[in-house]
Amino acid sequence: MPSIAIRVPISLNRHFVTMTEVLARSLARNLQPGDWRLELTVSRDTTHTLDSELLAWRADFPVTVEWVDAALFDRYSYIGTALQRHLRPTDMDLVAFMDADTLVVGPLDEAVQAVLEIDGLAGRTAWNPPDVDLVALVADVATAADLRRHVYAGYGVKFLTPKECPPYFNFGFVLASQAVVHRMSTSILHDAAAVFARANSIFNAQIALCRNALRLGIPTAALHDKFNTGTSQKLLAMLDDSPEVRSRMAALEESLTDPRVLHYCPRQPTGFDKTRDMASLEAAHRFAWGPEMPRGTLVLQRALRSLL
Repeated sequence: MPSIAIRVPISLNRHFVTMTEVLARSLARNLQPGDWRLELTVSRDTTHTLDSELLAWRADFPVTVEWVDAALFDRYSYIGTALQRHLRPTDMDLVAFMDADTLVVGPLDEAVQAVLEIDGLAGRTAWNPPDVDLVALVADVATAADLRRHVYAGYGVKFLTPKECPPYFNFGFVLASQAVVHRMSTSILHDAAAVFARANSIFNAQIALCRNALRLGIPTAALHDKFNTGTSQKLLAMLDDSPEVRSRMAALEESLTDPRVLHYCPRQPTGFDKTRDMASLEAAHRFAWGPEMPRGTLVLQRALRSLL
């Protein structure tokens, strides 16, 4: 298995640190020793220091920790913490850009192979367009074909239009080759500045990554939903009976029965609240072994039971 650096932006508070520790446990469970390293970038929204007892668990895992650059945080706030992950090359074969509220729960071989085949960037597309005009923010660096390169993850079960999208990936799990990481490290802030000059969205980092990939001509691949399984999924219904929509529904159902990366949301319809239920390992244990919940939340409960 090629080596992977997993880069995650965090805030240094109790629930963020609990999520990150459990993520580290999931990496240790599903990746080979020596093949991975967890690299944390810490937001400057805390009074704690990097030697805080909150991070004492990292002694058990291959983990590095760094502060986000002060000027970058002053300019872009927490989005700057996410952007810093892209600003340095890597000595690993691949880099996975992930959120703290994720778990690796199965082999990543298919995703790794997809990236190595194109020497590029791969992820699951976002569920739907962002809250700003994505096309307007990338049109000057994209061809018409680029804007239709992939299909939104929610197409056919949440909406029918727009269907196609540029390489706009959800940050639950985005995988890049070493060569791509090197190219991004000297260029992505240019695209971040271009996006922030025209938009103010919590998705600006995802948009900057999309714009950077288009501007540099980076090959991209859309991963199966199982590499970013949303655990808040409700019962979904197809909006039409076309083969493409049936295929989307089948992929979403498979993502719940054979997930590889779980991505849980702040507050789910079933009652899970990550601020409360991931406030400590004890709180996570109570949730995991509490009353069983439906669908995706049950998948999350079962995954946590195996890690706590």
